[in-house]
Amino acid sequence: MKRTAPNGTVLAGLCMLAAGILLNHLLAGHHAALLQAAGCRADGVLAVTNNDGYYHLDHARMFAAEGMPLSGLWAGSMLLSRLLAFLGGSDIPALLAAATPLGPVLGLSILLAVLPWAMETKGLAVVFLAPLLALLSPYWIGRTHVGVVDTDALAPFLAYASLYCVMRFSTSASRRLAWAAGYAALLGLLWLWWKPGAFIAVSFLGCYLLYRPRQRGDLTCKLALLAAIGCAAALALARVSPFAGWYDYVAAHIALAFGGAEGSLLSDAIMELHPLTLAQLGDRTLGSAWLLPLPLFGAALYGWRFRWKSLFPLLPGVAFGVAALLSRRFIPFFVPAAALLAVYFAVEACRWIAARVGTTPLRQRVGRYGSLAAACLILFGAVGVRAAHYVPKAYFSAADFTLAEELKQAFPPGTTVWTWWDYGYFYRFLTGMPVYFDGGSQTDATCFIAAYPLMQPDRQAAARWIRYFSEHKQASLDLSQRGNGWPQYIAEYTAKHMPGGTDERQSVALSLPARVFTTVGYLYAFAHVFDENPSVVANHLDLFAKGDFRYDQDAGTVVVPQVMVDKGYSGFGSVLDLTGKEPGQFDFAALSAPYLTYSDTTDFLAVTDRTTVRSVLFQLLGLYRTAPSPFEPVQPFGLRTGGLWRVRSSTAARTP
Repeated sequence: MKRTAPNGTVLAGLCMLAAGILLNHLLAGHHAALLQAAGCRADGVLAVTNNDGYYHLDHARMFAAEGMPLSGLWAGSMLLSRLLAFLGGSDIPALLAAATPLGPVLGLSILLAVLPWAMETKGLAVVFLAPLLALLSPYWIGRTHVGVVDTDALAPFLAYASLYCVMRFSTSASRRLAWAAGYAALLGLLWLWWKPGAFIAVSFLGCYLLYRPRQRGDLTCKLALLAAIGCAAALALARVSPFAGWYDYVAAHIALAFGGAEGSLLSDAIMELHPLTLAQLGDRTLGSAWLLPLPLFGAALYGWRFRWKSLFPLLPGVAFGVAALLSRRFIPFFVPAAALLAVYFAVEACRWIAARVGTTPLRQRVGRYGSLAAACLILFGAVGVRAAHYVPKAYFSAADFTLAEELKQAFPPGTTVWTWWDYGYFYRFLTGMPVYFDGGSQTDATCFIAAYPLMQPDRQAAARWIRYFSEHKQASLDLSQRGNGWPQYIAEYTAKHMPGGTDERQSVALSLPARVFTTVGYLYAFAHVFDENPSVVANHLDLFAKGDFRYDQDAGTVVVPQVMVDKGYSGFGSVLDLTGKEPGQFDFAALSAPYLTYSDTTDFLAVTDRTTVRSVLFQLLGLYRTAPSPFEPVQPFGLRTGGLWRVRSSTAARTP
């Protein structure tokens, strides 16, 4: 708690690192056991749990297969994939075995993100407690537990380390060249690890520019840097390469990262880009919304004590906090600043209390350690309880891995897989098959192409659409036609490019895991994203196990499972028995919605509306009469599993 000599802070830092490694090891073992029990396994080993992890794994396998896992580093931010290729090679089980512990191992870097800044305070308690508070941050645990593979695990450390180099270069009287070299090295590493992070690190030069000049040479350096920035901006606006490319890259990422707050459908579909409330920010960063004021008080004290030097942690910290409110993608970057400032305020408050308890050594010790114990209870109570009870959630279920294995066994290797959103990464890695669509290629156009066939009523037209774009992945649509004439344009495009059947030798699979059927609101919205009046995201489909469902048509009474009541369904416009029926047998325009639909051939109920009840997606559920279809079931839809279909160009193509 007290400020000590450098040797004391170093010892406190070493003790903190030992405690952090031990805590991380215990949590990792606990989380691994929970994931094993949940069936999160592939090819006999614990599987990666997050969707983006399969993006890195897929590239890792590609790099390893080419025999150059560490070459071509400057091609892009692929250092994580190349690290995985180096560790696991091209074998799927070996890659998974190398990837699953990577989150906790790299997650320890958050300790080093906070440690140098904590040591600047010369406080033993700050050095020991602040990094541990960051390590136990609920959001950080969620982003770095066993099975999570992402650039987030190292990006905050690289960012804060580069900021520290900028601070030392700005404030030190000696070894400034070494700090500048360290900053340049970290900037290059960020470029290779997570390219947007390099641009974040470049923005830290703004702190150097704002810091008061210490001498004439320093002022000259600042003016030269300002001139360079001005020239780069002018060249970017003049569309001179590579400055124009850098500008476009930054602008596109800013638009995507903060587009969710502006109503962008693409940004809104990415959960980690959603905004937060202040209470949610405190809850996810420090474990409790009530602790969020502590970093604010800590910032005031830090600024009062360190004056101009406080500019470096405070300005980026505030910027990261505001960015996290607009897009939760930035919470990991706010965690180090929040933990440091919260602990700093708590320790300074303890010092103030200890100084006023009494003059005798005994009273001072009681005040010092008693107040520090209370501060630890306040700071670590919420995060400690949440860390102990945290259950890691895998994006992919055990049924998803089974479906991937079925896909691999039932289809030839060159099969094109048509699926939705991040399942493209998942299937491409586990099956080695090409996919049309994945989470890294998402644009309004690719989302439309992937969603449109599933939300139209004509199965024949939907199959031809899927097969056409599976064979012509580079085909594009004229987006200038968006608006009132878009439906007519799509009809003409379909008639021109998909007039009949396609080459049946090309195998195409449609795989829709159970999770896809919970995102029908986005599927429908993307299917109409270019209309004159684009649809807002709304719930169009809910699926429930039948349970004790009973329907008496004569009495007009229906008994539904309690889970439906809990979700708010107190009544329905129509109750429809779809057993042995076709969509064309119903005049849905004359039937009141929402529809509670059921069939004797299924063990689930579906609640839907007019926009979805005739769609291909709904027809694939199996509630309607089974009839010859270009979508041949390989694994019929199941409530917990989803389904897998072979897509043919026509119904007749099924007959030898």
